[in-house]
Amino acid sequence: MYCRNCGNQVESSHKFCAKCGAELPDSSIATSTTNVAMDDRNEAIIFGAISFAAPLLGLIIAFIFKDKKPKAFKVGAIVASIMLALRIIYFVFIFVVAILENI
Repeated sequence: MYCRNCGNQVESSHKFCAKCGAELPDSSIATSTTNVAMDDRNEAIIFGAISFAAPLLGLIIAFIFKDKKPKAFKVGAIVASIMLALRIIYFVFIFVVAILENI
């Protein structure tokens, strides 16, 4: 672990930096916060993958039944295309918001 104030390497059990005297964060709190952030990130990745896969799966199924049910194909293809477009817009929006929060 490193001191946020001076960059000196310190033991995680220390409460203060030996070099500059700055108070160090409690390592157990920092670790648990990091774990929660990683869990949230993993859930977001899984949700993102599913939200892109569902419309694509709809398009694949629509093309499979294209000749047997042309009306169903048309409706399914339109709905799946709209859902895919909305997902892309949503993730671009989330990406832009994340960049703006870090500025």
